[in-house]
Amino acid sequence: MHFPALSFAAASAVERVEPGRYRAEADQAWFQGPGVYGGLTAAWLLRAMTDLVGDPARPPRELSGMFCARIRAGEVRIAARVVRAGLNVSFVTAELLQRERVAATASAVFA
Repeated sequence: MHFPALSFAAASAVERVEPGRYRAEADQAWFQGPGVYGGLTAAWLLRAMTDLVGDPARPPRELSGMFCARIRAGEVRIAARVVRAGLNVSFVTAELLQRERVAATASAVFA
């Protein structure tokens, strides 16, 4: 039986490069077939959007994503932005890029 080298928490961590810009590392231990497991991809996007919202009193309530291309081993970049923030709810989108191509997108509602 093979176990991933990193825990899910460690593998799904994102690093803030600047406000709204993040990076992560796709480790081959988290591949499902020829690319990264979809749950890890969604976690990177959600972690970036959660960091951008920056309010523990406003947790994610909905997440929707599209997996557009296979993610290979190596660095991925995430660009996130708040579409709208009201008194009680925030709407956020994010794109995950690898090798200058969009590989996944997501939108989330925080309330």
